[in-house]
Amino acid sequence: MKTRYTTLLLFIATFTLTPTLTLGKIPQVARKARTVNHKSRKQRAQPAAAHTRTTRTKSTTSTTDTHKKKGQTRKTAPATSNDIVEQSSTYDVNIKLAPKKKKAPKKLKNKKEKKEKEQRKTIRDMTYAELKPKKDALIAQNKPEVALKYLERMLKLCTDTQELGDVLLEFADANFACKHYQKAENVFTEYSKLYPGNKSNQYALYKAVDCAHRQTLPADRDQTPTHKTIKLTDKFLARESFTTFKEQVEDIRQQCYTLLVQSELEVATYYLKSGAYPQAWSRIKGVRKDLLEKIPSTEPLLLECEYWLAQKQKDTKLADEKLTELALKYPDASIKIVKKQNSPLNLATRF
Repeated sequence: MKTRYTTLLLFIATFTLTPTLTLGKIPQVARKARTVNHKSRKQRAQPAAAHTRTTRTKSTTSTTDTHKKKGQTRKTAPATSNDIVEQSSTYDVNIKLAPKKKKAPKKLKNKKEKKEKEQRKTIRDMTYAELKPKKDALIAQNKPEVALKYLERMLKLCTDTQELGDVLLEFADANFACKHYQKAENVFTEYSKLYPGNKSNQYALYKAVDCAHRQTLPADRDQTPTHKTIKLTDKFLARESFTTFKEQVEDIRQQCYTLLVQSELEVATYYLKSGAYPQAWSRIKGVRKDLLEKIPSTEPLLLECEYWLAQKQKDTKLADEKLTELALKYPDASIKIVKKQNSPLNLATRF
């Protein structure tokens, strides 16, 4: 038992003392590997310089090594980590990188590339001389919507008053072609005010009348645009020298008068059917007073409406008078009334 106990103690003693004995005997190769990527505190604190690279070389020799005569072994004293760092020598090499050279712009090889580069210019960057030919080309190609952008810019850049009038007229025509009638009317009217003595003034006023006429509404809608168009036609026809577009303007005025009569009779028929007879009479009297002289063809419709109003009010005497007058002047219309004795017709649809 004693022998077993002693052997066990010896085994424990050797196991516990072995690390302490071998700790100081670290091989030199392992110590060198530990210092390969080691940096001092000063080197860690220094910021890296721009465009530089730092390389480190480490000596593999130690000053603590002692060489003896031949036949004797070389002894090395145990060294700590701090001693190894102090013994190692470092060399910093700064390599300055050359600055990057800016690439020179590519030279255009042919004329096509030059033209393409010129075409990339925006309208805002173009001069008046550059805008004019492109605008003419777009108008020739029947592209008024695109030409409007060039014309707007040309109006801002133009300095010649006479040429400015031509550009303004082209701008109005382009708006008319794009069916922007309200804007076109305003520009044509402005041109007629700015250039009253110009030859194109007659054309501008006629186009303003045409634009206003195209904005009129049906008979069952508001007739303010119709009255506005009639005022413009009167202004045009008051100029005796304006003969080129006189027939067209007179035709537009007649159409406007017809539209007003149609609208008034529409309202009169509505009042007639709804039983508002005084309002219907006032509408018919207004047509007789203001529009009958301008459109005489509306008289049979007025007589017919007056006949139906007398019938609704059970005024047989007035109804017979209107029917007799209608038969003498317009026999065809009286025959239609005799056939339709049940209810009045919609007079507005008779135009």
